[in-house]
Amino acid sequence: MQPFFKIPTTIQTKEILEFVTDKKASWLPYYNFDSCYIPHSFFKKIPFYNTLYKHYPFQGGVLKMKPHTIYNWHTDSNRGVCINCLLQHKTSYTYFRNAKEVHQTILPLKYELHVPYLFNNQIEHMVLNVLGTRYVLTIEFLEDKDTLSYKDLFDKTFLFFN
Repeated sequence: MQPFFKIPTTIQTKEILEFVTDKKASWLPYYNFDSCYIPHSFFKKIPFYNTLYKHYPFQGGVLKMKPHTIYNWHTDSNRGVCINCLLQHKTSYTYFRNAKEVHQTILPLKYELHVPYLFNNQIEHMVLNVLGTRYVLTIEFLEDKDTLSYKDLFDKTFLFFN
């Protein structure tokens, strides 16, 4: 099983991007990212997220990475699964790996803008942002890795497209 899954929908993200790029946006540190909380009212307007919330309550935010930064190899401490949607970037990369070797094979996640991806937070991954500011909308479920896994949500994704 791949550690990510492209969800077959696109998201209208213009309003969210305008919200976080406004000079009044409130950014807080969150696991070495800059994070901006997105009020639930934004998600109610987007059918995919509105339906998702009814089955799996979540909080959402946008993570910001400055140019020439890396979020090195890691697994998330609490999240088993999330849904990420790249809002804006110039040059950035996300990779997964299965081994901690000097020489290893990596698996790239080639995000498409405005497309949500189911993301396995318990497989080692890293993000490299080369050029421009990178904004990613991320969904954090109220259930943690012990009660909601990537496979759990992957097996039920059909619920959101019927």
